Amino acid sequence: MKTGLLALMLILATPCVHAQGVPDVDPIMAPSEVREVVATGTAAIGTGGIVAARRAAQAQALRNAVEKTTGVFVSSQTLTRNYVLLRDQVTTRAEGFATLKEILGEKVGPESVTVRVRALVSLRPLAERLKGLGLTRAWRIYVSGTGNLGGAPGTNIAAAKATIQKTLTDAGFVVISDIKEADISVRVEPRIVTTNTLPLETAAGPMTMYTVSGLVTVRATRAGTGEVVSALSANGSDMNISLATARGTATDKAMEILAPQLADALMVLPARNAQPVQLVVSNIGSASQVGRLEDVLGVLPGVQRITRRSFAGGKVTWELEVFTDSLPLLSRSLEEDVTLRPFHLSVASDAGAKIVAAAGLVPKRP
Repeated sequence: MKTGLLALMLILATPCVHAQGVPDVDPIMAPSEVREVVATGTAAIGTGGIVAARRAAQAQALRNAVEKTTGVFVSSQTLTRNYVLLRDQVTTRAEGFATLKEILGEKVGPESVTVRVRALVSLRPLAERLKGLGLTRAWRIYVSGTGNLGGAPGTNIAAAKATIQKTLTDAGFVVISDIKEADISVRVEPRIVTTNTLPLETAAGPMTMYTVSGLVTVRATRAGTGEVVSALSANGSDMNISLATARGTATDKAMEILAPQLADALMVLPARNAQPVQLVVSNIGSASQVGRLEDVLGVLPGVQRITRRSFAGGKVTWELEVFTDSLPLLSRSLEEDVTLRPFHLSVASDAGAKIVAAAGLVPKRP
């Protein structure tokens, strides 16, 4: 009996034996995979009548919503150079990326139907399609690590970092060694502790079975701003007669789960495009004129979102969220974009974060 017990202990004490539990992943924070977009579509009234034109206008609005969202992942220069490719491979296939959430408004004219909709754009399939076309932004990622693995700072940090780096590289990201050149900084933070020790008497002599457990977190932030864009954590555990091996295996098991999860999260990470711009326009005569101008501004290329802040005394103030690449051209677009020409906007000042303009001849309602 004693011999059998010793043999069993020897098997348990063998370094290759460890707990088989799979770590649970906790998405503390991850980029949203769905984006709400307001877009407008217009279609001519043909032989199918108003009903067919309405459906065509809604389909056009969804295509416009996808086109606006494409700017989240693709720079304006890339959009311009690859317009035909994007139109044929992405925009015209909007049904695979966007769904209609609600119709915000409809205008039926003698020859056409115009609808304004709120669409839900699925970012993951859109990002994957753009990546497959080789058009997505090349995030430059720097990976660092810190933490305490049961009294041995730095132990297995190198291995954890290597796992992250390989996974991100295989996923098509650019991993760099200089944080000054990074767009995204990823930090690995393990917290591994010894939870139990079991003395063993074996044929090879006294040994100790160590059980370790802990939490490993990977946190991604935008370089320069410190904005946390994704944070994931996983519990890892292992049991071994080698404390170093137990710590390392527990960390590795968590990292095997966390690394692909992080790559997936960064896949749908938008560019830093939500730059607020205050737009103040004077010489607006009525609330209906404000609404018509707001509709046009909302679908202006580069404008992601528009929020009205105030309207009084013929002056209206909006807050726009503008794609970074489009920001330098916003003032020019306000004055020259074909959809805004009827409003005769004249920009008096452009301070980057605030644009002041005045309307000239404001169109009357038909």
